[in-house]
Amino acid sequence: MGLFIVGLLSGWFARDIMPGWVSSFQAPSSSETDQATTASIPEKTTTLTGLMQQGSFEQTLIQLDESQLQLDAESIAELLIEVAQFIENALDQKLEASYLEVLIQFAGDYLETHIYDNRVRKALADLYLKNNKAEQAIRSLYKILEFPDSELQTTRVRSRIRVLVQGQRSALIAEEENLRLVVFYTWLLRLDTGNDMYRMMLATWKVRTGELQEAEDLLAEISDVTLFSQVTVLSESIALQRSDIPGYHLNGHLVTDAYIHNTTVQNTNSRTKLRLLIDTGASITTINVRVLELAGAENTGRTALIGTASGRVDAPVYRIESLLVGNVHLSNQIVLGMRIQLPGIDGLLGMDILGRTDLNLVYPKLRSAPAHDSENQVLQ
Repeated sequence: MGLFIVGLLSGWFARDIMPGWVSSFQAPSSSETDQATTASIPEKTTTLTGLMQQGSFEQTLIQLDESQLQLDAESIAELLIEVAQFIENALDQKLEASYLEVLIQFAGDYLETHIYDNRVRKALADLYLKNNKAEQAIRSLYKILEFPDSELQTTRVRSRIRVLVQGQRSALIAEEENLRLVVFYTWLLRLDTGNDMYRMMLATWKVRTGELQEAEDLLAEISDVTLFSQVTVLSESIALQRSDIPGYHLNGHLVTDAYIHNTTVQNTNSRTKLRLLIDTGASITTINVRVLELAGAENTGRTALIGTASGRVDAPVYRIESLLVGNVHLSNQIVLGMRIQLPGIDGLLGMDILGRTDLNLVYPKLRSAPAHDSENQVLQ
């Protein structure tokens, strides 16, 4: 009698507490077993979907864990598809903030076990974006790249990451968050250690925040040849920021000495010395046309329309192979050719160079103008 009661209670528990998991206490035949397995799959799927619709996400994860031990691989795959579809469908709905957080937590917990489910991982990235968490979305997409399903998926995911990174960068620039940009690109470089573009951007923002040595170290690690021109420009900016421009007064103007060197000149050891007026009001550096021609600067054949005291004029655009200002070499520097009307002045040092960094202008108040060197001089 006692055993009968125990058996009866066990049957009640199996039917009411675990619906869909236990349907009979009699050992079925082999054909009945196949039919029962086939019939149980939609019932379990419906149960799982129902749990998620009710918000019972913890119980959903428990059922998935139990299914791993009881169902075949094909049946488990169908259950995982149900999870992905549920999350994807939720993305099309207007979700309350609290529910969105719960759904994100559920997707994250699910992926701790099912780490190869890139469909859910992509949906998680979309959930993060829906919750205005771009950086978490980027991290989720990078997880897909650890186990991509195909080369096409890798290409698409990388393209989407680039869009999100550009958007986040633009937002931080708009907020003038230079330090946060340093943190952002440091974090990105940890996610993608071989990405030289991240390395380049991190060096750029480190220069903006005054971390010059760290920026130089980053530039030295860049091997992407397509970035070498940017590396050169930033390296020159670092050198400028570290340097002093020795200035002095000439006829009431603040000037500095500069040197033009071009290998196209027959005597490659010669250089042209000139005096440049330090002009923070000039947008681009301008040098006397005759000086540029004697120094062998390249006339690009282009012109630029600029404003002068006598009106707007077209000025020829020249390229200087090497321009030395202070102790810094500027390569392939673009300047304008003009007729300079100031006695003893060969050009204007404009904001295209001055504005690139916080230059330290060093000049004694009573220092007189030095005489031009006669050695290697091509000016008359």
